[in-house]
Amino acid sequence: MPSVAKKYRACVFLSLACAALLIACASAPRMIAIPPVADSVRPRVDHSTDYPEVLAAIAFIMARDLDLPVVGGSVTFFPTQVSYEAGVVAESQRDLERLRKQLAIQAGQLNEKSVEEGVIFAARRTAASSMAVGMHMRVLVNERQLTRQPWWERARVLSHELTHMFERALIEGRLVLWDRWLSEGFADWVSYAILDRLGADTFAKSRKAKVDEIARAKSSQAFPTLTQLVTGEEWVTWLQTLGPAATYTQAFMAVDLLVERKGLPAFVEYFRLFGTLNNRERNFLTAFGEPAATFEEKFSQHLKRLTTR
Repeated sequence: MPSVAKKYRACVFLSLACAALLIACASAPRMIAIPPVADSVRPRVDHSTDYPEVLAAIAFIMARDLDLPVVGGSVTFFPTQVSYEAGVVAESQRDLERLRKQLAIQAGQLNEKSVEEGVIFAARRTAASSMAVGMHMRVLVNERQLTRQPWWERARVLSHELTHMFERALIEGRLVLWDRWLSEGFADWVSYAILDRLGADTFAKSRKAKVDEIARAKSSQAFPTLTQLVTGEEWVTWLQTLGPAATYTQAFMAVDLLVERKGLPAFVEYFRLFGTLNNRERNFLTAFGEPAATFEEKFSQHLKRLTTR
C-alpha cells in the first residue's frame, strides 16, 4: 500500500495541477461572435446585460437605426494587460502579412525585420494606452481595464471599436491614409448615438457635455486644426500633448457638423472610396461635396460660435 507520504505528495501534486488549470482557464481569452442582425425586435439592454446581448443590441442599432452596412466579426476579451498586449501584437502581425499579400510584395522588397519591429512597437504602444482596439473583422478588448468602467461606458467603448471595425471592413482591411480625426470622430459619434438608443444618456446631453468640455479646454490652451490631426502619428502626438478635448472631442464635434450637413451615407461613401483610391483629399471632396479645407474653415467658425455663447 502507498505510504502516507506518497499519498500526501500525490494530493499536493493534484491540487497544484488543478490550480494551474484554473489559472490557465481564467487567463485564456474568450471570443464572442457578433451575431447577425435578425428581423426580430430590438434586443433589450439594461444594467445587468452581458456582453453577447449588448453586442447584439449594438449591431442591431447600427444596421436598423443608423442604416450602416451590416458587418460580421468577433470581439475577443483578454483578461490581463499581458494577454491583451500579446493579442494586439499577434493580430497586428497578421494584418502586416495580409497587407504584404494585398500589395503583392515579394520577399526582399522590404526590410522585413525593420517593418515588423515598427509594427510591434506601434502595437505595444496601442495596447499600453487603450482599453480596446478595432481591427479588420475583429475587436480586441482589455477586459480588466474595461470592467473598471461603468456599464454604459463599457457599451460606449464597444460601440466605438465596432465602428472602427465597420470602417475597416469597407476597405477589406487595407492600409489607408484617411483623416484620423474623421475616423475617430465618427466612431465617437456613432457610440453616443447608440447610447441614446440604448436608453443611457440622450445624444443631446452627450453633445452638450462635449461642447462644455471644449469651452473649458479652449479657455486655457490652443487647439490643433483638423489638418494637424490627419495622420496617426499626429493624432497620438496631440493626444499626449493636449489630451482628449483637443483631439477626440474636437473630432466628435466636427463629425457632428458633417452629419448635420451631409448625412450618414456620405460617411459610408467616404470610407468605401478608400477601397479603390487612397487619396484623402479627393475622397473627402467626392463624399462630402466640398474640399476638406473648406469644411475646416466652416467648422472653425462653428466651434467658435458654440464656445463663445
